[in-house]
Amino acid sequence: ATSIKATQADVKRLSEQWDLLNELVYDGGANELVKQLLGQCAMTPIFFSVAYGRNFISRLFHLHESMPLYLLDYMKNYIKNEVRECREDHLKHYANILHKAWGDCTDEEIKLAIEDAVQDLMECALWCDLKVATKCRKVLQTFHDKMKGHHDCLDMLCRLYEPILWRSFKVANWKVRSNAFLLLAAAFPLLRPHAMTVSDLEDEKLKHYQIYEDGLTDDSEGVRRAAIRGVCKNMSEAWQVFTPEYQNKLVKLVLRCAVDLNSTAVRASVYEGLSELLEQPMTHIYVKDILKDLERFKPICDTSPKVRQAVAKYFDVISERISDINVFDYVSVPTIHGQLAKDHLLSLLESAVTEMTGSRPPKKSLANVDVTSVADKASSLMAKFIFEKGRPAPHESEQQARAREEKEMKERLNKMRELVKEYSISLWAIMARCQSLSDFDLTDRLVQARVLWQAINRRMIPKAVEAIGRCDEAAKRQAKKKGKKKQAVEPDAPDADEKRNIIKSVRVWLIGVRQLLAAKDIDKTTEEAKEALLKDFQEETFLEHLDGEFANEMYQVLYHLPLYGEHYPAVKDRITAQLIDLNYFNTHTQTVVDSLVPLAARWAVLEDAIRSALVAADERFDDIRAKDGRVSAEGPPRTNRAHPRPGGED
Repeated sequence: ATSIKATQADVKRLSEQWDLLNELVYDGGANELVKQLLGQCAMTPIFFSVAYGRNFISRLFHLHESMPLYLLDYMKNYIKNEVRECREDHLKHYANILHKAWGDCTDEEIKLAIEDAVQDLMECALWCDLKVATKCRKVLQTFHDKMKGHHDCLDMLCRLYEPILWRSFKVANWKVRSNAFLLLAAAFPLLRPHAMTVSDLEDEKLKHYQIYEDGLTDDSEGVRRAAIRGVCKNMSEAWQVFTPEYQNKLVKLVLRCAVDLNSTAVRASVYEGLSELLEQPMTHIYVKDILKDLERFKPICDTSPKVRQAVAKYFDVISERISDINVFDYVSVPTIHGQLAKDHLLSLLESAVTEMTGSRPPKKSLANVDVTSVADKASSLMAKFIFEKGRPAPHESEQQARAREEKEMKERLNKMRELVKEYSISLWAIMARCQSLSDFDLTDRLVQARVLWQAINRRMIPKAVEAIGRCDEAAKRQAKKKGKKKQAVEPDAPDADEKRNIIKSVRVWLIGVRQLLAAKDIDKTTEEAKEALLKDFQEETFLEHLDGEFANEMYQVLYHLPLYGEHYPAVKDRITAQLIDLNYFNTHTQTVVDSLVPLAARWAVLEDAIRSALVAADERFDDIRAKDGRVSAEGPPRTNRAHPRPGGED
């Protein structure tokens, strides 16, 4: 059972021999080999992977009075040597066994030995490298969790931490100081109110505050990050430990780190900590003041994507947990839209580089930062602002609910119209990433796509056609005045500007419809929803615009609809005819072909169309050869490559 090749069956057979082990004599050095083998069980990972193995090790502490010391020696050596590679669940089981042995122990000598083993773990959590220290803190976390409400465990931890923890905050090595703050954050608060006077308790609280104050102003980046994490974690979990004076000072010190120009990681840690701080309802009184302070230096435009992601997440958490605070009352919406547009374009660049090269860009390149996740988080925040749902009133009737939904749709359209005018790329990003919203499911996306499509067909496309007509008429009048057949409109002509703006708006809205439909779960659309889509996305509308200014966008919308060629037979015939007659040297065709061919493949019309196009191309080529006077209708003469012409001509 203690060998490398041991199995769970071996552990089970050993645990079933407990009665036999209990009958053996262990006094006077008898059965020393058996005791050593039983001690090695505490070093064998297979025993920690099954419940009866862990139970077996726990029972070994009570097998004989000499067994606990044996087991502790083996367990201490195992943790020190194997903690770096040991699995986290095994460490947790190890800690549970150790805590149970300490709690059940009545022998003072054995109890001191167990406490020595715990203190060894504390020293490793302070003085080892970050990876080993993290593992040791996870072992000690079991004791930290058990000390709440258990005075004996709390007294033991305070007594063991006293000679090693507090002096670690003053050492020269920044890694030790960082480990000390992380360990204090995990064990906080190290106070014994049941065994202290009021004045002593206040002195201990002051010591905790001064330690954190020194950490937030430390010269080392790693120490400041650990102190920020510890302050926010402890204030969210034990808010009442800090007096109002200490609370205000610590929050101000944390916010001062938000403008730390020397470290990106420190600035990001501030917003991650503030997000964790919101778990404590008592801290919500500081949110308005914090938002006012943050608006002064616009963290959403930070040069680091990691910081921007943490800021967007913080704003998102505020909107989720505090209903009476609107983030957009304190944060500049144009600033968010501008930065969102940049991040979205960078994420598209990163995707393009990844697709072309087959690997992610190098870490020091422009697209190296995880801008995709940044854009996702910012888009989620802005999508909540646009697609915000009203809360249904109590005892709301169906008619009232329908009226409320219609009002919300109108408000959404108005917000989107405003965005199209100045922040079209931002709206594009929001539409593309709104699928990540948990409260904006497939049904909501389809409804929003239908509403947008109705607005496009009823208002925007007619306006675009009218503007294009006016612009063409102005061009003809201008050309006629100048006595030329064709004359382009001046770039600053009002009609030309109107034409460009309306075409841009229509395209952005069509892209929005496409992005709302472009979802992995679109195939789960119900038949009822498909019928509703058919009523809005009518075939006549597509036929009218497949050869016009918005043909490319129309093909993309058709591609993402959960409908196929059998729903649009006339469109399917048009696609087949267009594939046969494609002229790839036409500039307009080149812009449409990338959308036309994928749609034809999706509707299974590509194969027949290509076969027909090849046949038609062969017929045209035969006609050209027959009409060419330089060669006969049978084709050009074959050249004998083995005997080239004199002079090297072939």
